Amino acid sequence: MSREDLKNAVLLRAARNVLNLSLKQVSEQIDVSSTAVGKWENCDATPKNSTYSALQKFFKANGVVMDVEEGEAVIRIKEEALDRIEANPKKPEIKSLQEIYADEMQEKPQSLADLEEMVLKEVDKEIEKDPEFLNKLLKNAAVGGGLGALAAMHPLGAVVGGLITARSGLSNFSTEVATLSADANEDKDKTKSKKNHD
Repeated sequence: MSREDLKNAVLLRAARNVLNLSLKQVSEQIDVSSTAVGKWENCDATPKNSTYSALQKFFKANGVVMDVEEGEAVIRIKEEALDRIEANPKKPEIKSLQEIYADEMQEKPQSLADLEEMVLKEVDKEIEKDPEFLNKLLKNAAVGGGLGALAAMHPLGAVVGGLITARSGLSNFSTEVATLSADANEDKDKTKSKKNHD
């Protein structure tokens, strides 16, 4: 058994213990025997990657994140998990994997408006990480040839373009990209001319 398998086994046992779940309660989430989960935790067997990912999803949705960061096995306990434990230390209320998947299905876009709302959330997340995200995206689109380049950079390019218009206060995204593109081409021409002149 590899070191990574050992880390995963330790994380699984720790996450289960945080929520005070039995082997059987965990095994029922992924439709395996409690013996199988016990073997995983004792390093006598290794779950499939897809099974382990499902277990990570299950625990994360219940407030316990199990991960390997910089080579170290790490458990993070969110307020959500603490709330569940505080409400019932012996048997915290858990959200089943089936309920988690059902919620994810409901979150899938049913219309263009839903799709735009989901993408907008993603754009907002990027802006939180990098306040210059929109400007960088616009510049890349300008240099690469406008919306076509943006669409190539992002699978939802057209939607993102519209959202960028709303978010950046631009009156016309296409016009702005065209202006930036012209500026970028002008800069290229100046650089080329200068090189030829030298």
